[in-house]
Amino acid sequence: MHMLQGKSVVDFYFFWRWQYIKRHKQCGLRIDFNPYEQQYRDNIKKFEREYSLNITPSRIIEGIISDKFVYYYPDCMSNESIIELDSSYLNDKGDRPIDYDDEGNPICENLTDYVENYCHLIAINKSTNIEIVLADIRCLFESDSRSREEAFIKSRNISIHDFQKENRDIVRAIGLWLWDRVKELGGKRGAIKQAIAELHKHNYLTQLGITEIEDTDIRFYRRRTEACVVAEEVLPFTKRGTKR
Repeated sequence: MHMLQGKSVVDFYFFWRWQYIKRHKQCGLRIDFNPYEQQYRDNIKKFEREYSLNITPSRIIEGIISDKFVYYYPDCMSNESIIELDSSYLNDKGDRPIDYDDEGNPICENLTDYVENYCHLIAINKSTNIEIVLADIRCLFESDSRSREEAFIKSRNISIHDFQKENRDIVRAIGLWLWDRVKELGGKRGAIKQAIAELHKHNYLTQLGITEIEDTDIRFYRRRTEACVVAEEVLPFTKRGTKR
């Protein structure tokens, strides 16, 4: 399980995307990795069993307040488009042509040994956008972490401005708390107003250092959370460019 205290845009993205995916009405990752699908499902179940109590919206907010907030998400989230396999998946027992010399004669080698020495063996999720797949494959060959992160940001169309804001986790945590509370109230008329009143009573905003905020802003955080849940994506939380 990933438990990084970090400032990485990769961990930021996968943590919040997992929060939105698990709240989507379809409730689940669209995984086409047969026969690896069950392995992914088991990974998710184990993660939820061990960590779900630690990543409720209230716990996220409390973690931010105490400066102990950690990005938790299932390992399989970061293997969403491709998964690296080891050579044991080949089950290869004989030599075969790997390449040909200048005269057209086959150069034979054991495929398992060849993969171990020269290749990345991967499985590709067919349902993933091809640009994301290509970017993630490119990351396998990038030795520089900055280059890998830049490729990741570009492939997911992540708002780097949104990520760089100091309150990036705070506004998402508030939105998530409101989204959950409105759902607990059954989405009835007046549920959002009631949830906002309860948020003020919890004194979370003051503890987070938010002393001046309008209810219209709080409603905006809830609407953006709703958009993220529906899209199963980490959409921008800035008022500029929220059409995405």
